[in-house]
Amino acid sequence: MHFFICSRTAFFQTTLFQQNYSLKNKLHIIAFFSLLGILNTYWSLYGESWLINTSSIFIIVAGLVSGPLIGFCTSLLISVHYVLFIHTKAALVSGCFFLVEGLLAGLLSHWFKQKKELLPHAIGVSFIFASSHIILLALFCYPHTFTPSIEDCALQVMITTALGTGCFIGLIMDSYKQKDILEGLAAKIALNVTNSSISILQNGFDQNAAQKITESILQNVKSFDVVCITSNYQLLGCAACEQEQPFLDYLQRDLETLLSEKFCLNNKKLTVLTSYQALPLANDTATIGYLCVGHIVAEKMTAFETKLAEGIATMLSKSIRSKNVLNCWPMLK
Repeated sequence: MHFFICSRTAFFQTTLFQQNYSLKNKLHIIAFFSLLGILNTYWSLYGESWLINTSSIFIIVAGLVSGPLIGFCTSLLISVHYVLFIHTKAALVSGCFFLVEGLLAGLLSHWFKQKKELLPHAIGVSFIFASSHIILLALFCYPHTFTPSIEDCALQVMITTALGTGCFIGLIMDSYKQKDILEGLAAKIALNVTNSSISILQNGFDQNAAQKITESILQNVKSFDVVCITSNYQLLGCAACEQEQPFLDYLQRDLETLLSEKFCLNNKKLTVLTSYQALPLANDTATIGYLCVGHIVAEKMTAFETKLAEGIATMLSKSIRSKNVLNCWPMLK
């Protein structure tokens, strides 16, 4: 269950899907998997001189998904906690093995990601690691650690670790697929908006054209509550899900305030907009305006909406770079 919950967190939608991890991303990933591994220690089966847990799952996943540095650092934190706070005769052996496990899983990351079928390879790697762990405990801790109860459940531990790793990798793969689907949908919507904008921009760009484009975007993207286009100095077009005049007056005031601050104002200082995303519209040399989309209830733009807005802004920028359009661009008049 905790695998499923983790896969639905914002972490999986942002940090884990970065192509190149920044230092901040790396620290977030290490903290995330280390915390899960440490907490797993307290969800384990205890004996007088032994402890059975599946913290290896999070070490293996961190290494396979994110590489040797993150795998080793994750295993280091889990290992230090294990040695310092788990007072069993096998703690030192397990802690040392965690370090090796994290490093080896990380070194296998490049090989692992090149496989067409990730799931069986993840299960196989984790089963080998779990088996090695049990063998090391038998070699270095027998007979103190290997009581009959551990001997009876050794196979179950290996299978549980392997299947647990497979479940986590499977959920990550599913999240990646969902991300690809959403990106494809975002590209399709952005293309539809661009196609409708091309015909609108045939006679140049003015406030009437800007208004039609914002209405087209709002019609194609039902999740946006507000869409507006501005020059660097004035509001050109605005479409909103609500049409009552008092609301429109407050909305125009919010947008004018945002424009005066170059869309750097905190949402809490606005009247009706609870969240927004502003993207620059640019020619070859400078920003000539903004596309702004927002909500009047939701306090945060979703990752899909942000990606979609970026795609629309990019395609609009390309559309307005034609000579005829730029000659009519309101900021240049």
